Amino acid sequence: MQFLLIHGGTFDDRCWDRMRPHLTLPAVAVVQPGRGDNRPDEIRTVGLPDYRATVADTVARTPGELILVAHSLAGLSVTAGILAAPERVRHVVLLSCAVPPQGGTVLGTTGRPEVVGGDAGEPVVQTPELVAHMAGEMTAEQLEHAIALSVPEPGRILRTPATLEGWEVDVPKTWVRLARDTVFPPDLQTEMAARAGVDEIVDLDAGHLAMFSRPEELAGICNEMAAKYV
Repeated sequence: MQFLLIHGGTFDDRCWDRMRPHLTLPAVAVVQPGRGDNRPDEIRTVGLPDYRATVADTVARTPGELILVAHSLAGLSVTAGILAAPERVRHVVLLSCAVPPQGGTVLGTTGRPEVVGGDAGEPVVQTPELVAHMAGEMTAEQLEHAIALSVPEPGRILRTPATLEGWEVDVPKTWVRLARDTVFPPDLQTEMAARAGVDEIVDLDAGHLAMFSRPEELAGICNEMAAKYV
């Protein structure tokens, strides 16, 4: 059994670096298109179908049973992983994930048009101020680290109508509700968790970037889920 980690917007697989040493199982981390070595020149053209295909392909290529761990924007693509191998996905951990209504957008859910430029394909670049907005209880060192790892995000992803397809699959789901989240406040997280058909909600006193600020505690939640199956 392995963890499969799916990063959120404006980050890549490195966002999990401080959490991974605390996991009790091996972990594979997805890298979405437009960053790292995964089609970096396509930052202005990739869309939600590319994100979903990347997750589905990674699940298909990763052997054995899996626990999917998704953060924030990965709520739009994690269901593609579930649908790719429902017989091998044992559990899904959702860390303050974006789950808009059918046909809704992340931008419409957050109500923050200031983070997106005028063109749908224009990359969103996290300024230090925007990362600080997500920081919650992060220390100065943790905030500096998060800013250093921030990468551009295709603006079209935030504007693309979402699908709820895949949430209906009967796979156990745990939502990690972040008490200090300013991107998706706790009440909104509760609403989105219900939309995703979540079985269990676990509260964590952290801001939106808990993998930076509470890596050991977040890993502990994931390990607790894994212990049910190993």
